Amino acid sequence: RARAAAADAHAARLAVGLYHTALRALPAAVRVWFGDLRERAAARALAAATAAAVSPALLAAEFDAVERSSSGTYGGSGGEKEAGELTIRAARGTREVTARYEIDDAHLELLVRLPASYPLAAAELECTRRVGISEARLRKWMLSVSAILQHQNGAVASGLLLWRRNIDREFKGVEPCPICYLVIHGANHQMPRLSCRQCHNKFHSACLYKWFTSSSKSTCPLCQTPWGATYRG
Repeated sequence: RARAAAADAHAARLAVGLYHTALRALPAAVRVWFGDLRERAAARALAAATAAAVSPALLAAEFDAVERSSSGTYGGSGGEKEAGELTIRAARGTREVTARYEIDDAHLELLVRLPASYPLAAAELECTRRVGISEARLRKWMLSVSAILQHQNGAVASGLLLWRRNIDREFKGVEPCPICYLVIHGANHQMPRLSCRQCHNKFHSACLYKWFTSSSKSTCPLCQTPWGATYRG
Protein backbone atom coordinates (compact mmCIF):
# COMPACT_ATOMS: atom_id res chain seq x y z
CA ARG A 1 0.00 0.00 0.00
CA ALA A 2 2.83 2.42 0.84
CA ARG A 3 4.52 1.62 -2.46
CA ALA A 4 1.28 2.31 -4.36
CA ALA A 5 0.84 5.61 -2.52
CA ALA A 6 4.41 6.62 -3.37
CA ALA A 7 3.83 5.74 -7.02
CA ASP A 8 0.64 7.79 -7.07
CA ALA A 9 2.45 10.75 -5.53
CA HIS A 10 5.25 10.46 -8.07
CA ALA A 11 2.73 10.31 -10.94
CA ALA A 12 0.94 13.39 -9.56
CA ARG A 13 4.21 15.36 -9.36
CA LEU A 14 5.07 14.30 -12.90
CA ALA A 15 1.65 15.40 -14.16
CA VAL A 16 1.98 18.80 -12.47
CA GLY A 17 5.45 19.21 -13.93
CA LEU A 18 4.24 18.38 -17.44
CA TYR A 19 1.29 20.74 -17.05
CA HIS A 20 3.59 23.54 -15.87
CA THR A 21 5.91 22.95 -18.85
CA ALA A 22 3.00 22.96 -21.30
CA LEU A 23 1.63 26.21 -19.90
CA ARG A 24 5.06 27.82 -20.11
CA ALA A 25 5.91 26.60 -23.63
CA LEU A 26 2.49 26.31 -25.36
CA PRO A 27 -0.03 28.45 -23.44
CA ALA A 28 -2.21 29.11 -26.50
CA ALA A 29 -2.65 25.38 -27.15
CA VAL A 30 -3.44 24.73 -23.48
CA ARG A 31 -6.07 27.50 -23.53
CA VAL A 32 -7.74 25.90 -26.54
CA TRP A 33 -7.81 22.53 -24.72
CA PHE A 34 -9.12 24.22 -21.54
CA GLY A 35 -11.85 26.01 -23.49
CA ASP A 36 -13.04 22.69 -24.89
CA LEU A 37 -13.55 21.12 -21.45
CA ARG A 38 -17.21 20.26 -21.07
CA GLU A 39 -17.14 19.51 -17.36
CA ARG A 40 -17.48 22.99 -15.86
CA ALA A 41 -16.77 21.87 -12.29
CA ALA A 42 -13.50 20.29 -13.40
CA ALA A 43 -12.61 23.43 -15.35
CA ARG A 44 -13.21 25.65 -12.31
CA ALA A 45 -11.14 23.33 -10.12
CA LEU A 46 -8.29 23.35 -12.64
CA ALA A 47 -8.36 27.15 -12.91
CA ALA A 48 -8.24 27.49 -9.12
CA ALA A 49 -5.38 24.98 -8.81
CA THR A 50 -3.49 26.72 -11.60
CA ALA A 51 -3.87 30.11 -9.92
CA ALA A 52 -2.64 28.69 -6.61
CA ALA A 53 0.23 26.42 -7.68
CA VAL A 54 1.37 27.19 -11.23
CA SER A 55 0.53 30.75 -12.26
CA PRO A 56 2.57 32.64 -9.60
CA ALA A 57 5.90 31.46 -11.03
CA LEU A 58 4.77 32.03 -14.62
CA LEU A 59 3.42 35.49 -13.78
CA ALA A 60 6.72 36.38 -12.11
CA ALA A 61 8.61 35.31 -15.22
CA GLU A 62 6.18 37.28 -17.39
CA PHE A 63 6.71 40.47 -15.41
CA ASP A 64 10.47 39.92 -15.39
CA ALA A 65 10.33 39.92 -19.19
CA VAL A 66 8.08 43.00 -19.25
CA GLU A 67 10.38 44.89 -16.90
CA ARG A 68 13.40 44.03 -19.02
CA SER A 69 11.53 45.49 -21.98
CA SER A 70 10.15 48.52 -20.13
CA SER A 71 13.49 50.31 -19.64
CA GLY A 72 13.21 52.14 -22.96
CA THR A 73 11.03 53.43 -25.75
CA TYR A 74 10.88 51.42 -28.93
CA GLY A 75 11.07 53.07 -32.33
CA GLY A 76 10.48 51.37 -35.62
CA SER A 77 12.47 48.53 -37.14
CA GLY A 78 15.76 49.71 -38.56
CA GLY A 79 15.46 53.11 -36.89
CA GLU A 80 13.07 54.50 -39.50
CA LYS A 81 11.88 57.94 -38.47
CA GLU A 82 8.29 57.49 -39.62
CA ALA A 83 7.71 54.48 -37.34
CA GLY A 84 5.80 54.87 -34.10
CA GLU A 85 7.11 54.51 -30.57
CA LEU A 86 5.94 52.02 -27.98
CA THR A 87 6.46 52.46 -24.23
CA ILE A 88 5.71 49.53 -21.90
CA ARG A 89 5.26 49.76 -18.11
CA ALA A 90 4.49 46.95 -15.61
CA ALA A 91 2.66 46.85 -12.27
CA ARG A 92 3.14 43.52 -10.52
CA GLY A 93 0.79 44.26 -7.63
CA THR A 94 -2.24 44.65 -9.88
CA ARG A 95 -0.97 42.24 -12.57
CA GLU A 96 -1.23 44.97 -15.20
CA VAL A 97 0.89 46.05 -18.17
CA THR A 98 0.41 49.49 -19.73
CA ALA A 99 1.44 50.05 -23.34
CA ARG A 100 1.46 53.48 -24.97
CA TYR A 101 1.87 53.74 -28.75
CA GLU A 102 2.59 57.13 -30.37
CA ILE A 103 2.86 58.01 -34.04
CA ASP A 104 2.71 61.53 -35.46
CA ASP A 105 0.05 63.41 -33.46
CA ALA A 106 -1.90 60.31 -32.46
CA HIS A 107 -1.47 58.06 -29.45
CA LEU A 108 -3.16 55.07 -27.91
CA GLU A 109 -2.83 53.69 -24.39
CA LEU A 110 -3.71 50.06 -23.70
CA LEU A 111 -4.07 48.28 -20.37
CA VAL A 112 -3.32 44.54 -20.34
CA ARG A 113 -4.59 42.69 -17.26
CA LEU A 114 -3.20 39.26 -16.47
CA PRO A 115 -5.74 37.10 -14.58
CA ALA A 116 -4.74 35.08 -11.52
CA SER A 117 -4.77 31.84 -13.54
CA TYR A 118 -2.68 33.29 -16.41
CA PRO A 119 -1.70 31.91 -18.87
CA LEU A 120 -4.51 29.34 -18.58
CA ALA A 121 -6.86 32.33 -18.76
CA ALA A 122 -6.03 34.80 -21.52
CA ALA A 123 -4.89 38.36 -20.90
CA GLU A 124 -7.66 40.98 -20.81
CA LEU A 125 -7.33 44.14 -22.89
CA GLU A 126 -8.77 47.64 -22.39
CA CYS A 127 -8.20 50.92 -24.18
CA THR A 128 -7.74 53.58 -21.49
CA ARG A 129 -6.88 56.57 -23.67
CA ARG A 130 -6.77 57.53 -27.34
CA VAL A 131 -6.11 60.78 -29.19
CA GLY A 132 -6.37 61.31 -32.93
CA ILE A 133 -7.45 57.72 -33.65
CA SER A 134 -10.77 56.96 -35.31
CA GLU A 135 -13.25 54.47 -33.89
CA ALA A 136 -12.78 52.18 -36.90
CA ARG A 137 -8.99 52.17 -36.53
CA LEU A 138 -9.30 51.62 -32.78
CA ARG A 139 -11.47 48.54 -33.35
CA LYS A 140 -9.00 47.18 -35.87
CA TRP A 141 -6.03 47.75 -33.54
CA MET A 142 -7.82 46.21 -30.57
CA LEU A 143 -8.68 43.14 -32.63
CA SER A 144 -5.09 42.78 -33.78
CA VAL A 145 -3.49 43.09 -30.34
CA SER A 146 -6.13 40.76 -28.85
CA ALA A 147 -5.36 38.17 -31.52
CA ILE A 148 -1.64 38.38 -30.79
CA LEU A 149 -1.99 38.17 -27.01
CA GLN A 150 -4.53 35.34 -27.06
CA HIS A 151 -3.13 33.12 -29.82
CA GLN A 152 0.62 33.51 -29.67
CA ASN A 153 2.93 31.57 -27.34
CA GLY A 154 5.29 34.44 -26.57
CA ALA A 155 5.39 36.89 -23.70
CA VAL A 156 3.17 39.94 -23.37
CA ALA A 157 6.06 42.32 -24.05
CA SER A 158 7.12 40.54 -27.25
CA GLY A 159 3.47 40.39 -28.32
CA LEU A 160 3.11 44.15 -27.87
CA LEU A 161 6.31 44.74 -29.84
CA LEU A 162 4.97 42.55 -32.65
CA TRP A 163 1.73 44.53 -32.57
CA ARG A 164 3.74 47.77 -32.85
CA ARG A 165 5.50 46.42 -35.95
CA ASN A 166 2.11 45.66 -37.49
CA ILE A 167 0.87 49.20 -36.85
CA ASP A 168 4.08 50.72 -38.22
CA ARG A 169 3.63 48.88 -41.49
CA GLU A 170 -0.04 49.82 -41.69
CA PHE A 171 0.95 53.48 -41.49
CA LYS A 172 3.41 52.86 -44.31
CA GLY A 173 0.59 51.70 -46.56
CA VAL A 174 0.65 47.93 -46.07
CA GLU A 175 -2.90 46.67 -45.53
CA PRO A 176 -3.48 44.03 -42.83
CA CYS A 177 -4.74 40.55 -43.66
CA PRO A 178 -8.58 40.73 -43.70
CA ILE A 179 -8.80 37.42 -41.84
CA CYS A 180 -6.59 38.00 -38.77
CA TYR A 181 -6.39 41.84 -38.94
CA LEU A 182 -2.57 41.69 -38.76
CA VAL A 183 0.09 42.84 -41.19
CA ILE A 184 2.74 40.51 -39.75
CA HIS A 185 1.42 37.02 -39.03
CA GLY A 186 1.63 36.16 -35.32
CA ALA A 187 3.15 32.71 -35.86
CA ASN A 188 5.40 32.82 -38.93
CA HIS A 189 5.90 36.63 -39.08
CA GLN A 190 5.12 36.74 -42.81
CA MET A 191 3.39 39.60 -44.62
CA PRO A 192 0.11 39.15 -46.58
CA ARG A 193 1.30 37.99 -50.01
CA LEU A 194 -1.49 35.92 -51.57
CA SER A 195 -3.74 38.23 -53.60
CA CYS A 196 -7.26 37.53 -54.83
CA ARG A 197 -7.37 38.09 -58.58
CA GLN A 198 -10.89 39.49 -58.34
CA CYS A 199 -10.91 41.91 -55.37
CA HIS A 200 -7.09 42.16 -55.05
CA ASN A 201 -7.11 41.88 -51.25
CA LYS A 202 -4.01 40.18 -49.88
CA PHE A 203 -3.98 37.41 -47.27
CA HIS A 204 -1.46 35.50 -45.18
CA SER A 205 -0.92 32.03 -46.63
CA ALA A 206 -1.54 30.46 -43.19
CA CYS A 207 -4.78 32.40 -42.71
CA LEU A 208 -6.01 31.50 -46.17
CA TYR A 209 -5.23 27.82 -45.64
CA LYS A 210 -7.13 27.88 -42.34
CA TRP A 211 -10.07 29.57 -44.07
CA PHE A 212 -10.13 26.97 -46.85
CA THR A 213 -10.03 24.04 -44.41
CA SER A 214 -12.49 25.42 -41.84
CA SER A 215 -15.06 26.65 -44.39
CA SER A 216 -14.67 23.71 -46.81
CA LYS A 217 -14.56 26.32 -49.55
CA SER A 218 -11.88 27.43 -52.00
CA THR A 219 -13.25 30.94 -52.42
CA CYS A 220 -11.96 34.36 -51.45
CA PRO A 221 -13.10 35.11 -47.87
CA LEU A 222 -14.23 38.61 -48.91
CA CYS A 223 -15.66 38.54 -52.45
CA GLN A 224 -16.45 34.79 -52.49
CA THR A 225 -14.93 34.37 -55.95
CA PRO A 226 -13.37 30.92 -56.50
CA TRP A 227 -9.71 31.35 -55.62
CA GLY A 228 -7.61 32.00 -58.70
CA ALA A 229 -10.57 32.95 -60.89
CA THR A 230 -11.28 36.37 -62.34
CA TYR A 231 -14.68 37.74 -63.37
CA ARG A 232 -14.74 40.95 -65.29
CA GLY A 233 -17.85 43.03 -65.48
